[in-house]
Amino acid sequence: MLVKDKATETVLLNGPETEPATLHAEVSTIPMFSNQRLIVIKHADLALKKILSSDEIFEYFKRDFPNLPESTYCIIQIEEAKLAKKLEFLNELSVIIKEPKIKEENLAQYLLEKVTHLEFESDLTAMNFLCEKSNFNQRDAIIALDRVFTYCLDTKRITQEDIKSVCFDLDGDLFFTISNDIASRKIQSAIKQFERHKLKDASPILGNWSKLFSDALRSTMLKKCQLKDSEIKSRLSISWWQQKNIDSITKNYSLVEIKNTVLGFIELDKKIKEHPNPEMQKTLMHLFLTKLIR
Repeated sequence: MLVKDKATETVLLNGPETEPATLHAEVSTIPMFSNQRLIVIKHADLALKKILSSDEIFEYFKRDFPNLPESTYCIIQIEEAKLAKKLEFLNELSVIIKEPKIKEENLAQYLLEKVTHLEFESDLTAMNFLCEKSNFNQRDAIIALDRVFTYCLDTKRITQEDIKSVCFDLDGDLFFTISNDIASRKIQSAIKQFERHKLKDASPILGNWSKLFSDALRSTMLKKCQLKDSEIKSRLSISWWQQKNIDSITKNYSLVEIKNTVLGFIELDKKIKEHPNPEMQKTLMHLFLTKLIR
């Protein structure tokens, strides 16, 4: 039985980024420096679909999952109400915990209990504010709270102002602030600001970031051809703000890193188009940004 222990080895995986081989290796590994090992798989639906994509891979998991080390535990977060028929054997190995339906008048208290259970501090006033802004829609309120948790990891305290900043008070200049941070390679700051973004569709933002790094790549190559800055600016048709960020990118990223980031944006765009859900898109973009951290 999993017991509360700060020394527990904890591994956090994200379905969109987790390959079957990685998942198999993590769940099969015994704890090295603790008595127990916890693997948390967020958005696991996508990881499970990868397992089902190959009969050979699926057979490995079907064989090994029932025989995991006794000290290893998995928490699998899925959106679908039911598992695919081939994966129903997991039901026999699992304790299934469904999000209970909470009455509107009890939702704020329920969220506060979640906050306390995760060892954060808050109050009923803040949770009532979050419920009101979510129109007392339980799913929307929980998704919003998940974003606030990420934003407040440093302080472990959630206030009404935090909720307002993260979920309901998008600054008109926020996109530019995030882009400036990415160009300057202040990735942690960019990620924290990105949590505030009321994202509906990631494609326009991704398109802007992709163009910014593509222009930085072209600018670098044109400079190697001995073109003057004024000629480059004219050829690329860029604004002063874009020029400022291009200069930051070329200063903070190597040429190889710029090329790899452009290619990364292309792959990310494919994944974004496969997943129209804004929260899933946000997760994919968040994961990509972490790869830019030195």
